[in-house]
Amino acid sequence: MTPHIQVDTTTNMKEETNLFELWESKILSKMNLFSDFQGDYSEFHITLHNATWCPDCERESTDLLAMIKVLDKSSPKLEIIHYEDRAEYKDKKDRGQLSIHCLPTIIFHDKLQREIGRIEEQSIPSFHTVAHSLLVSS
Repeated sequence: MTPHIQVDTTTNMKEETNLFELWESKILSKMNLFSDFQGDYSEFHITLHNATWCPDCERESTDLLAMIKVLDKSSPKLEIIHYEDRAEYKDKKDRGQLSIHCLPTIIFHDKLQREIGRIEEQSIPSFHTVAHSLLVSS
């Protein structure tokens, strides 16, 4: 079940994919990681650049979506931009037509819509640590 949140999905290159349904079991298994996120983050905004064929996307996106599901109505606004056609993604990337350099890219914006951080390809040390420092600590 998709949480009650506002999700803007841009289908960039192919039809929309419901990531909450696709990766449900992985998302559910990671929800306990975010029990320490207390508060209202609904004024924040996160943009996820994602592709279901990308293993790094699956790892990072399921962490993000678990956090969104735990926070429910107090979660940041989430915009998902899908890149499902590999050839078209590669072509646009090679021509410099994308605002990102790799997948996944997760961009965090503060209450004033300023970029406050991003995760590109892999969060180090972990998604939880990065998200906690950007959202909870701000």
